[in-house]
Amino acid sequence: MEGINDYIKAGNIAKKAMEYGLSLIVENAKYYDIISKTEKKIYELGGKLACPTTLSVNEIAAHDTADTNDPRIIKKGDVVKLDMGVHINGFIADMARSIEVSTKKYENLINASRQALERAKKTIRKDIRANEIGRVIEEEISKFGFQPITNLSGHRLDKFTLHSGINIPNFSNGNKNNHLQQMEAEQ
Repeated sequence: MEGINDYIKAGNIAKKAMEYGLSLIVENAKYYDIISKTEKKIYELGGKLACPTTLSVNEIAAHDTADTNDPRIIKKGDVVKLDMGVHINGFIADMARSIEVSTKKYENLINASRQALERAKKTIRKDIRANEIGRVIEEEISKFGFQPITNLSGHRLDKFTLHSGINIPNFSNGNKNNHLQQMEAEQ
């Protein structure tokens, strides 16, 4: 497979940068400082940005970011999602993690998300329908008493393309025709 070593290297860099970035998410830390230091770490580790690093807090589900003049800071009880993409020669590792700052009020929400991801990973096979993966995610999240976000999805990664055609819904979207193998062949 083309680029497998670059995918692995990008993944290893993303993992290390993620752990570093998460360590910066503490009370009174500025959003911008967390983002800029995390991006600097990606470069220090030998990666390049596949997309801007984002920091989404509380009701913001994804893709919020801060510029140099952004005054926002992390507060006790915030639920914070750090989202990043790293590439090596165009082969991308994309990841996000959520943590709660200094409290455990939203521990079930974070666990629901992690458990849904783990179940989805165990479910994936070449002949599965994207809708089936969405159903598994929805079932797992529902067990915790939550509803999945329906306007965000998992996605395929291609060389230099962060979102490339195949979307994995976080819910049972009713599409019974899209097999991962079929969608891949159509690309």
